Amino acid sequence: MFAENGDYSINDYIEILQISSSVTLFEIKKAYRRRAKQLHPDLNSSPDAQEQFCLLNEAYDFFVSTLSSNEASQINNAQNNWFSKQNISRSRSEKYAKMRYDQFINTDFYQTSTSINTLFDFVIVVLILMALIGIPLFAYAYSGIFATLFILLFIAITSKGWL
Repeated sequence: MFAENGDYSINDYIEILQISSSVTLFEIKKAYRRRAKQLHPDLNSSPDAQEQFCLLNEAYDFFVSTLSSNEASQINNAQNNWFSKQNISRSRSEKYAKMRYDQFINTDFYQTSTSINTLFDFVIVVLILMALIGIPLFAYAYSGIFATLFILLFIAITSKGWL
């Protein structure tokens, strides 16, 4: 799985994160947190735990920098640009691999992935509340009780497919 010279391909990164080749930044961050808990040397007794964890951090760095800079459609060019940043990512990954897991999850690197996830969850909750409360109130105010009942019935039928 690991390249002998330390130069990994996008496929190696996809494999270590356990993601598909067409994912969103949100999904990458979620996969990173899940895999970090599995692969951190503090929690993983595998002989190559540190190498796996370093590759995981490198993969996360690659995808976050690629997708954050709108280079997703130019993934091959992004990989070429990545090689110049790879050593920095590797040294940071090695530092994180030597930390205990409870110290690692308090780093800015890990916390950033968590805070974006929390913000995304908040936005989804607000939108769902607007749909469940705001739309029926609007329908009642402008069209009366029958429109409100129709909207509530529509929400009840379709809400199973929302998430």
